[in-house]
Amino acid sequence: GYYEYHYDEDTLILGQLCQKITGIYKMWYWTGSDWAGGTSRDLLTKYTYVNGDTVFYYNNDKFFVMYNFGAEIGDQWMIADSDFYDDISMCDDSSFVEVVDKGTMDIEQ
Repeated sequence: GYYEYHYDEDTLILGQLCQKITGIYKMWYWTGSDWAGGTSRDLLTKYTYVNGDTVFYYNNDKFFVMYNFGAEIGDQWMIADSDFYDDISMCDDSSFVEVVDKGTMDIEQ
């Protein structure tokens, strides 16, 4: 399957202009001998904004760092919960990010 995201509109949250993002998870299932028709499921609505090199998202009445493209080695931040990408996860834990290395990687097939 795959995730399909849509930018719907701008909205103001806590004085911050945000983008409203909605999405659908489309999936197929295996019948044992063939791929059968798929189903879809709406994802949770998300609100994001960009400031410099950093993308923030709104969760539980506050903003959290989702991506920091300007991060340096040793930088750390908390991602509020594990269900940003979909509402299928049963986890509700906090996750942390720490930059331990940076550079370019070539992947050969």
